[in-house]
Amino acid sequence: MKTLILASGYGERLFPLSREDRPKQFVKIDGESLLQKTVMRASLLSEQDDIYVITRTELESLVKQHLGEIGINARIILEPSARGTLITNYIGMSKIAEEGNSIVALLPSDHIIEANQTYIEAFKEAEELAKQGYLVVFGIKPTNPHTGYGYIKPGKKISSQGFLVKSFVEKPNKETAQLYINQGYLWNSGMLVTSTETFFRECKRFIPELNIETCSSLTGSFEKKVLEKSDHAAVMRLDVFWTDVGSFQTLYEISEKNKDENAVLGKAELLNAKGNLVVGDNLYLIDVNNLAVIKNGNAVLVCPLASSQKVRDLVKIIRETNPEVLSSKQRVEKPWGYYYVLYESEQYKVKELVINPKQRLSLQSHNYRSEHWIILEGYAKVTVDDNVSILKKDDSIYIPKKSKHRVENPYESTQLKILEIQTGEKLDETDIIRFEDDYGRT
Repeated sequence: MKTLILASGYGERLFPLSREDRPKQFVKIDGESLLQKTVMRASLLSEQDDIYVITRTELESLVKQHLGEIGINARIILEPSARGTLITNYIGMSKIAEEGNSIVALLPSDHIIEANQTYIEAFKEAEELAKQGYLVVFGIKPTNPHTGYGYIKPGKKISSQGFLVKSFVEKPNKETAQLYINQGYLWNSGMLVTSTETFFRECKRFIPELNIETCSSLTGSFEKKVLEKSDHAAVMRLDVFWTDVGSFQTLYEISEKNKDENAVLGKAELLNAKGNLVVGDNLYLIDVNNLAVIKNGNAVLVCPLASSQKVRDLVKIIRETNPEVLSSKQRVEKPWGYYYVLYESEQYKVKELVINPKQRLSLQSHNYRSEHWIILEGYAKVTVDDNVSILKKDDSIYIPKKSKHRVENPYESTQLKILEIQTGEKLDETDIIRFEDDYGRT
């Protein structure tokens, strides 16, 4: 079985922890990002060469970084932008189908799941049903009347834990959700196993105009446009811990709490406050209960935990009024690592460069600015015109405008951090002339 991990989404429901250029699949929980957790679960189902990650082009370097951190060299499939699971699934399955008909597990990249033996056996059973031509979605046995999930009503039993789907239902209110649980409904996890042959057959039935050429003009949900209409939909009942981390309420529920039932992810002080989720540093709360207080970069969100499902609605408003804040402008991903913009004015700009082990910037020059580098951490191999220097912490070097220069992190396991101060008449990324580049950007 092959695995296709869907990692193109924007993660709007966890704003501002998640941003458009660093969405929630890259948020780390217990030391690992949601994407990393998904890839490691995929390795229980598929060989490394049979694991695919589909993502937006702008997130490619971030995906590579997260894969590298866990030592799994999954294949990356790129799409220009996220236009819904219909197109993401189609592009990914088209790439996999180039190697012939295959059984594929399609996994969202933002779940936390107890990947035990029950989990593995359920996927093996789903694989057998997929060979019979079914689209097999996983239904989680509910533990509470959750109103943030869709539900599936199982029909006729077709395997040990597999059933035909009788109906899909939208997110209910609490009273209806409890009724569904009493009637044996399952949470819709969004995880799917099917064959490439079945996938394309069902797509053609319901969206005959869909092909690889028309992808750029179509949008929508695979679940709505294909899966929920198909008479070949089956549900595999799965009784393990599962959550899609779809709201701050969910993040609170899965986080460790102190004696006052506060979940604090960062550095904060709370006085007479109970049941709060606090994410970020230098946050101070007094006499408040059951709030989500989220600080990340240039944005702070405060809302009742019970209202955290409304964050997506807030993001829609922000997109109209202040769209810049939806991007984590302060952190910019690069193939060699990333940088933070610490301060910016018309006269000068201050950055922190973080260069990954054994990586280097392009050999480049600037027509309109000079730079001053101060080594904050690690060792740097710096080239300025014909001079090569090895610099350590607290060393500094001046780079005049028009000089050819580059910096390299020569070490195997230590990040290199540099404070860069730019001065000049033009301080943007267009003033870069590249002469050599390890990443094909010349």
